[in-house]
Amino acid sequence: MESSVLLLRLNEENNNKLNEIMNKLKEITNITKAKMYFLAGAYGYFYNTREKIQNNPIDVTRVEFLERSEYKVQKILLNSIYQSQKENLDENINKYKLFEEYANAGVRKLYDIFTESSEIEEFIESLELEVIRIIEALGISTEENSCKEK
Repeated sequence: MESSVLLLRLNEENNNKLNEIMNKLKEITNITKAKMYFLAGAYGYFYNTREKIQNNPIDVTRVEFLERSEYKVQKILLNSIYQSQKENLDENINKYKLFEEYANAGVRKLYDIFTESSEIEEFIESLELEVIRIIEALGISTEENSCKEK
């Protein structure tokens, strides 16, 4: 039986970067660090970039999402990424460790966007544009785009 509590970890440097992003985001929104962690994991996965936690792992947050509806999408994301990669994994790695590696790499990529932005609003706008670009690259049609095509 799976544990209902998941410890999400980053290496210390990436944790500090995520904290810096979160401090600015909290000025204008109430997004949780856990949700940003999952965004980072998805971002790292999209770019097929993984980074192992070499030393000094930091527990970012405890996410008791297996029975909480607000983390349903994150659970699907975590499981889907693992299912898509499990045949290609050389090492004996579980889905949580795999996701940690993608999240570590993803935080670095998000931090690059963050540091290139002069204000937090610009960062959010850049993220929105990046998400749209990724959706289009994946060939996923949004409802709004589908309505325009009709």
